[in-house]
Amino acid sequence: MLFLAVFCGFLAEYQLEHKIEKDREKIYIQNMLEDLEADTSIYSDYASRNIIIFDLIDTMIQQLEPVKRTYEQMKSSGHLRLIVKRQVAESVSSYYNSLFELDTYNQVGIIWSDNYAEAIAKIFDGEALLNIIKEKKRKKLS
Repeated sequence: MLFLAVFCGFLAEYQLEHKIEKDREKIYIQNMLEDLEADTSIYSDYASRNIIIFDLIDTMIQQLEPVKRTYEQMKSSGHLRLIVKRQVAESVSSYYNSLFELDTYNQVGIIWSDNYAEAIAKIFDGEALLNIIKEKKRKKLS
């Protein structure tokens, strides 16, 4: 009888732990979805704010700051294992690993643009460029 009671307690605790992990998975996936939506919003906003510059400059390195909050939390706590579907887990890891490469390109881009800005400042008046941008913007709005 005692064995049956202990065994039933074990099963109940196992079921509860399984439910808690399922709930955590849902919460983490929802948070990750919100992070990705924030990334999408950041990318869209960045592109729309810089459309004039994109028209004027052939090549420009974009500095994007993706939201890694949930992924980093899951990675450091070991909760990435909660994502049951292997394909989803691999896709999530692949996306966030690709952000490392993007960060590297951004750092190179920042260094390049700083050097470029210093060089161009020696030969070109920034106020003239600002006037060109403002004029182009006025023409588009007209």
